[in-house]
Amino acid sequence: MCPGLSLSLRVMSKSFGLTNLTATPLEVLLTPRLSCNLYGSSGGTDTTAITLTWALSLLLNNRHALKKAQDELDLHIGRERQLKESDMKNLVYLQAIIKETMRLYPAAPLSSPREAITDCTIDGYHVPAGTRLFVNLYKIHRDPGVWSDPYEFRPERFLTTHKDIDVKGQHFEFIPFGSGRRVCPGISFALQVIQFTLASLLHGFEIKNPSDEAIDMILKVPPVQGDAMAVEFFLQSSTTSIAGVSALLLFIYYLLFIAPKNTAKKKAAPEAGGAWPNLILGGADSTKIALTWALSLLLNNRHTLKKAQDELDLHIGRERRVKESDVKNLVYLQAIIKETLRLYPVAPLAAPREAINDCYVGGFHVPAGTQLYANLHKIHRDPRVWSDPCKFQPERFLSTHKDVDVKGQHFELIPFGTGRRVCPGISLALQVVQFTLASLLHGFEITTPLDEAVDMSGSSGLSNLKATPLDVLLTPRLPNNLYG
Repeated sequence: MCPGLSLSLRVMSKSFGLTNLTATPLEVLLTPRLSCNLYGSSGGTDTTAITLTWALSLLLNNRHALKKAQDELDLHIGRERQLKESDMKNLVYLQAIIKETMRLYPAAPLSSPREAITDCTIDGYHVPAGTRLFVNLYKIHRDPGVWSDPYEFRPERFLTTHKDIDVKGQHFEFIPFGSGRRVCPGISFALQVIQFTLASLLHGFEIKNPSDEAIDMILKVPPVQGDAMAVEFFLQSSTTSIAGVSALLLFIYYLLFIAPKNTAKKKAAPEAGGAWPNLILGGADSTKIALTWALSLLLNNRHTLKKAQDELDLHIGRERRVKESDVKNLVYLQAIIKETLRLYPVAPLAAPREAINDCYVGGFHVPAGTQLYANLHKIHRDPRVWSDPCKFQPERFLSTHKDVDVKGQHFELIPFGTGRRVCPGISLALQVVQFTLASLLHGFEITTPLDEAVDMSGSSGLSNLKATPLDVLLTPRLPNNLYG
């Protein structure tokens, strides 16, 4: 073993979305268990950091499984050489550990959405064509009708009772990568990377957490978009050379975390304090989506487009450009944006929330700890609240619903969510969307090629993207000097 070297690895998860992140950082201590010369390589590849985090957490809370995995590695590889990819086929217990990790903690507890292409009935429920379906993998993978002791970490089940079940979508009781024609295309590569990375860590290091405390296995419901992973290293060394230490750091750091972040090589802007970078970067995509739907609706409702431009001409004229201070007078344009967010909320399912107490909602028992997703698409089109709910009628926000806003106080219209976890960037988002749309409508006549109707089909996804590109023709409507 390489003397005088220990490594503390601190992994923090902070991301938005439907990914299954740990609520608290995972801290582990790594102590080399091989000869020093075997740590000279810094080779690595892409990996799924979330799955590795859960796997390590489970192993640290189940030391007998950790020992069995390392005994298997010593049996097939020994301690005089590094792990090779060709060794993986012999590590059946380690493969079972990864399967059991994906069963208990699938990276996406809700699968990617699917859309029903025809009317059908499932378990007595009528599912109309066009309905978006989200498969609850978390519940499927813990179904007591399929899995004995479903909440317990038992890799051995994949060597005995469930030895013929794999993760490639052919067994519907276990589908962490999805199934069917839209199954994740990178299954084989992902498994190779996760297996090889976990095996390299367990083979190369004795792993424990500070103070031998139990790992907190609480799931996180993240409210704000941010970096998927942040990592901190703490090194204590007495006799190891700087080169050896650097190589070791590079090996772990690259293997686990560099590749997933290296999808773009753009130079990052200096980071401001607080949540502002997250607000701006997180809102850029949603702003684009909202503006795309607003323009699409206006192009399919030319009378509304004309009324909005008439309002702009009335309050601003055509001899100057729109100013931010003008937006407060553009009440019809504000109504257009409210109606757009009602019909096409950027996220049809709100960010998840967790029930902190047992309760009953609409006659259904909701146990404490249940993760809840509000279906905004249905709420915003409830015919008991909205007349002609599927029609684009901005005027409703100047008459029957004039006192309803989008800031979470009126539960019939919550495109930004509500409560303490409401989107913190509401005001900024509204200012940007309103000013951008006003500037566009004021500065240009907007039409579609050949005056065709815009296809209003949405895509199946967690964000409400338009299924087809929006093609428009812009013709200046102001004096040339205002476009300088």
